[in-house]
Amino acid sequence: MCLTLVFYFGARRTNPSQLAASKQIMLQWFRPLFLVLSIATLFVGLKYLPLAEAVILGFMAPLFITALAHPLLGERVSIHRWLAVIGGLIGVAIVIRPGSGIWHWAAAMPLAGAFCFSFFQLSTRRLASTESVDAMLYHTGVGGLAWSTLLVPFFWTETQPIHWWVFLGTGFLGAAATYA
Repeated sequence: MCLTLVFYFGARRTNPSQLAASKQIMLQWFRPLFLVLSIATLFVGLKYLPLAEAVILGFMAPLFITALAHPLLGERVSIHRWLAVIGGLIGVAIVIRPGSGIWHWAAAMPLAGAFCFSFFQLSTRRLASTESVDAMLYHTGVGGLAWSTLLVPFFWTETQPIHWWVFLGTGFLGAAATYA
């Protein structure tokens, strides 16, 4: 994603020092950590769980976001929204079938990922009041690179040349989706 940000901000002739300035710099740096942890924990879950189960557990994020919106952001959550989230939670429970003996320790990983993703979303909401989209995009790319680099020594596997095209494409699409 960082490489695509270089191209993006270069094409726009954006001054990086303007992007790096922030009224909420600590939150700007912790926000990409939440995203990196969300993705990393989901990947661990995918190693041990069926795809459908891992993804369904990740769908717990709206419940966490709704539950934390009032205490962290002061936003009022209507009963209708709570009912919708509870309906989604019932759907998750139907798929997971609690008590069926299929619970695996790795199921905690996508749940942790959903929790981290909820903090990513909540911090995005908090930052939106004072920061530009470009500044948030910049800090997500640079911060994501920094936080991911800390994990590389523990999880690095050799990459093939084709992987770099996949990384570039994923970064481009991620940056485009963030800005869109």
